[in-house]
Amino acid sequence: MFGKDLIRSVLTALGLVFLCAGSAHAVPLGASTQDSSSVYPYVGSVYYGSWGSGILIAPDVVLTAGHVVEEALSYAGTSVFLTGVGPFTTTPPETATSIIGGILHPSYDPSVFGENDIGILFLSANVNLAQYSVLFAEPASGLGGEAASVVGYGLNLTRRIGSLAIDSAYTTDNAIWAFDSSIPMVEGGDSGGGLFVERGGQQLLAGITSFTSISAPYYSYFVSVSGFREFIDGNAPQAQWYGGARPVSEPSAVVVFGLAIIGLLSAAGRPRSQ
Repeated sequence: MFGKDLIRSVLTALGLVFLCAGSAHAVPLGASTQDSSSVYPYVGSVYYGSWGSGILIAPDVVLTAGHVVEEALSYAGTSVFLTGVGPFTTTPPETATSIIGGILHPSYDPSVFGENDIGILFLSANVNLAQYSVLFAEPASGLGGEAASVVGYGLNLTRRIGSLAIDSAYTTDNAIWAFDSSIPMVEGGDSGGGLFVERGGQQLLAGITSFTSISAPYYSYFVSVSGFREFIDGNAPQAQWYGGARPVSEPSAVVVFGLAIIGLLSAAGRPRSQ
């Protein structure tokens, strides 16, 4: 079995970075539009000196990337969750709610890109919305080739929507990959934002944005929410799910991808994180 340090070195060589706004390697989001009509009101920004993104899955519960939780908790007492399209917009007005705690996945490993990169933040008060994000419960491995929307706050702290196609070859039940040969899909500030798929006219949260590459060909990685349902339900029992049965755990998708890349290298001779 290849060690985590080797996997990490391979991913680093590919130019993969976490997507917090402070990243020196942030890249511009590809074709995207501002969410001015608030299609995704439950997607907000997590501010802690720098910022990432997060998804309201209950009135006082935010699902986000593990490295965003880690950063937010390091700014205890000053980190907040912001709703609204952005600080430079007034419709709908932005609200700020203090973050009072959080929890990382017990197997989260900050030394390995994307390794169980998921966590939950708890707010000091309810954020009242007509609807909170509904989570996609079916195995992510069935999403290969499907069109999806990625939503986050990026480098300008404004909620934007982009489109991408989910990769079929590397996506597993625990992780979702997207590839594009020339166009960046996410950027710094998008970490913890959401990858959404549509079912019956409803936008469902399928993945949490984790990291991206900094040069072409571009790669983006999302943690599959259905693959971490036990963790989510154990800490946010209010979460709503759409369809599917509980998935069977699989080996780390980052390791699977890393092994595939190592195999390719042998044969031949970390939109947006804060």
